[in-house]
Amino acid sequence: MLKAAPATKLADVPHAEANELRALGEAASLDDLLYVLRAFLDADAAMRESPHPRVELEIATVQATRRPQPRALEDVLRRVEEAEARLRQQGVAVSAPARAQESLLGAVEPAGRRAAEPRRAPPPTERAAAVPVAPPRGEAAAATPAPAASADVTTGWQRVIEDVMRRKPTLGAVLAQTRPAGLRDRELTVVLTGNHFHREMLADSANRELVTQAVRRHVAGAERFGVVTEDEGGEGGATEHPAVQAAMNEFQGEVVAVRPRLREGEGQ
Repeated sequence: MLKAAPATKLADVPHAEANELRALGEAASLDDLLYVLRAFLDADAAMRESPHPRVELEIATVQATRRPQPRALEDVLRRVEEAEARLRQQGVAVSAPARAQESLLGAVEPAGRRAAEPRRAPPPTERAAAVPVAPPRGEAAAATPAPAASADVTTGWQRVIEDVMRRKPTLGAVLAQTRPAGLRDRELTVVLTGNHFHREMLADSANRELVTQAVRRHVAGAERFGVVTEDEGGEGGATEHPAVQAAMNEFQGEVVAVRPRLREGEGQ
């Protein structure tokens, strides 16, 4: 405060001590004092959280004694003017960077000449050597044709697994535990050999929608898919029961999961 306002009278500092502080401050600039003060204020905050507070204090002390000397603005301007003067003496215009940028865009011709002389096409060799510009990522993805749906159920289901694996690896890993059982009435039936967690994953509506879209893309003639467990995939399984088939036809539904019947008294 005494450095910033030498005439200030501090109520808590005696007159003799204030004169001593003013004398100490004569050897340093106001920026030097602010730099040192900031270094120790930062160190105070770091010491409260550091397991080695003494090291933080020593670092702040070293930083306070090694304040970088910023260059004055006048010195920077003087150096720029000297550089421009040397360029003029060597016959190089100061605006050379602007002309270099123009040269990258091609030589600028007079307007009349451009109108009179049409631009000639480059030779075939130059056109062949031109580097093609890669389209944006979105356009490149759209330009790549999607693989046609496979009439083979096994091949199509493998493509479904790979497609889902790229979009949602966890769900793709569950689908890897299945195998296709056949296609009937535009419904692809797959047999699951996983556990209860896998069945719950395939019963989730969002997951089923993702798999259904992949099935429509990769399995020809399939519009939906159904899941049966390992012991229900053979002839006479739960999904082949006449009552189940009648319910599916009546309500236009599908089998999401098959659970064993609880014994009497269980779950009550």
